[in-house]
Amino acid sequence: MEGDFNSFFDLYVPKNYERDALYIFTPDLMQIFIKHSGSYDAEIVDDKLYIYSDTKFNLTNPIELEEIFNIIDTVGTKTLSRTDKYIDEKVDPRSVDIVGIQGSRLKRSFQWITIIIVILYLLLLISIDINNKR
Repeated sequence: MEGDFNSFFDLYVPKNYERDALYIFTPDLMQIFIKHSGSYDAEIVDDKLYIYSDTKFNLTNPIELEEIFNIIDTVGTKTLSRTDKYIDEKVDPRSVDIVGIQGSRLKRSFQWITIIIVILYLLLLISIDINNKR
């Protein structure tokens, strides 16, 4: 990303879709994100915008509600306008509003270390149990 956007954002995209992401997440959109969602975290998954906060949302506070609706209005509207005419060039025939299966989701990596730790933990439990029965 251009400028210092990497200090504000982590952008994850499927492999070979980096250029496509730059088509959508333009510097002006990132400025809107910075300006309007500074105290919140935002995530876009599929066609949904998720807004997170470190603190509990107070939906009875009109100021906080206004902030949230402002984010939805500005960030959501701008993101939607950037994706309106997006064409996935990796799909044949090329068509608006179709994303190839390889670009629809990030691949989840298999964490061998997690399985190894679980196995070692189970072996430790079995060993303790055997020693307690002696």
